[in-house]
Amino acid sequence: MAATVETAKGKLSGALSGNVAVFRGVPYAAPPVGALRWAPPAPHAGWAGVRDAARDGAAPPQLPSRLERVMGRVDFPNGQGEDCLTLTIGAPWPAGAGKRPVMVFFHGGAWMSGAGSLSLYNGAELARSGDVVVVAVNYRLGALGYLNVAGLPGSGSGANYGLLDHVAALEWVRGNIAAFGGDPANVTIFGQSAGGGSIAALMEMPNAVKLFRRAILQSAAIMPHQTPEAAGRVTGEVLKALGLGSVAALREVPVAKLLDAQRAAMMAVGKPSDPTPVYRMVRDGAALDTDPPAGVAAGRAKGIDVMIGTTRDEVHAFFVNNEALANIDRAGIAAALKGAAARAGAEAVVDAYAKRLP
Repeated sequence: MAATVETAKGKLSGALSGNVAVFRGVPYAAPPVGALRWAPPAPHAGWAGVRDAARDGAAPPQLPSRLERVMGRVDFPNGQGEDCLTLTIGAPWPAGAGKRPVMVFFHGGAWMSGAGSLSLYNGAELARSGDVVVVAVNYRLGALGYLNVAGLPGSGSGANYGLLDHVAALEWVRGNIAAFGGDPANVTIFGQSAGGGSIAALMEMPNAVKLFRRAILQSAAIMPHQTPEAAGRVTGEVLKALGLGSVAALREVPVAKLLDAQRAAMMAVGKPSDPTPVYRMVRDGAALDTDPPAGVAAGRAKGIDVMIGTTRDEVHAFFVNNEALANIDRAGIAAALKGAAARAGAEAVVDAYAKRLP
């Protein structure tokens, strides 16, 4: 059976299972292709008639995840592609008066892998048991989402496009979720690992904080954002691998070739003993002008209810079969942590873990 709903951009037909409707591949922004590659998300043009929302859209382009050694291979039934800025929405049905709480999920994967549309993030059961509307978000990953192109000819704003996708998704929820039975004034965002790290950044952004009421950070990757200089070194390695020097030229590169360059830059810049993602948010002075949690401490997230938790031993997944760590000493651990913890706090982090887990 089908469930039909009308959004600001057109009608959608989703799949109905019992008392829950699921809408898949729902676009919240225009496909980030051509001139929109390495550009802020733009409004979707909309569609005529009824759009089929019974199947997932494409997953964001990505390399195989190193987490597959622990979690197994991840398959994307509808492949990967740049036309990936979509949502999966699970809602109790019929929608009713639009006053159910809304939960918006941002997946993990080190900002380089994963998708909100993966079956393991199926929010239908949560929607059914919790009487909430659940939204899972696909956003740009890796070089396509987090390459810092600032300073290159034709660069525009230059960075954090994957994070700006998060904001665009929340803006779409604000404008459309009532049609699915959700209350746009009662939105909780939640995310795991990199998804939690994204939420920490959203809590620092004045234009994002107004779009949600509560935040749940699950084993969040909260770390200093990259400096423009550090991000520029990654960009330099990508350009070197491709032999290019402008955003216009980068926009012409096939995705497969770009992913090869992404891998080459990771090998050149990353360190086996350091789990800090090479492609991540940049303190660019525009979208992000501070490191977490300084903005929160300054009151930017005042009024937001927050829940924070950790997943014990999760980081082990990043170090499976990592020979570089076989004989690492205390000094080496502290050095590795300097990329993921506040520079002055690496030794304190080592001390805290040594005391808790001798």
